[in-house]
Amino acid sequence: MTPASGTGTITTLNGRSNSGSGTRKAGIDGSTFTGAGRGQVIDVGDTIALHWGS
Repeated sequence: MTPASGTGTITTLNGRSNSGSGTRKAGIDGSTFTGAGRGQVIDVGDTIALHWGS
C-alpha cells in the first residue's frame, strides 16, 4: 500500500496503482464514495465499501 504510513490518499494497493480515471474510493456506512485515505478512521461496526475505477 502506498503511502506505507501516515496519512494521504491511497495511490497503490496490492501492486495496482491509480491511473487516469481509475482511482481508489471508499464509502463508510453507505456514504458517498470519496478518495480512499490512509488516515480514515474506521470504528467497530462500520460497513466499508471499496471501489476502484472512475
